[in-house]
Amino acid sequence: MPGIRNCLSSIANTLNIRNASYFLIKIEQNGKLSNRKISLIDSPAKLLSYRNADLIKETYVTEKVLSKFKIKNDFIAVRIQSNQFTDLKNKTIQGHKETVAQVMDWYNLTINPYSHLPIGTLKRSSDIAKEESRNALNFMIMEKNTFNENVLNDNTNLQRKYCDTKNSSWVVTSVAELLDKGAKVYPDISCSLRLGEPFIVTIPETTKLNVEIYPLKK
Repeated sequence: MPGIRNCLSSIANTLNIRNASYFLIKIEQNGKLSNRKISLIDSPAKLLSYRNADLIKETYVTEKVLSKFKIKNDFIAVRIQSNQFTDLKNKTIQGHKETVAQVMDWYNLTINPYSHLPIGTLKRSSDIAKEESRNALNFMIMEKNTFNENVLNDNTNLQRKYCDTKNSSWVVTSVAELLDKGAKVYPDISCSLRLGEPFIVTIPETTKLNVEIYPLKK
């Protein structure tokens, strides 16, 4: 998959993230995620906990990875799942710890021994979810028109093989919703489907995602 390798190599060149001491800061949202005003609080500098300090870097990495795949906030994240795992009344879903995928982790870089450049780390998605105490879901991320025209009404769609059509549905959320809920994104390099861009998305354990639900046609 030379296209994916070239894309991931480009991310590595962009994400030249170095270890640093993080000062106590205050983030004020100004509209979109990309527009941030960061100001130092007038107090003695002190180190934050790793988890709090790392949130700024995580958001930056998430935005860069999505950007390299040309994914925008108005794109949607799509999956098929059994209705027993969907809150049909409240139209929400949650993740779990047992996703099966090989992913590229750009939040924890390693150094290529040959080029000496930072690169992503190849990991199992279930290991990431367990190590970080987060839940995960596999999604195809695509433009909404692609879903409506080429996926939703396509009875031959390969993803249908993953579920029983009698008791399963498409669940669809927006990339904006994922970002708002603190999602981290991992390109799924083990997925052979190319209806969109395959990703494993992790979210905080107690987080529920708002979704639109489309029952599968028999």
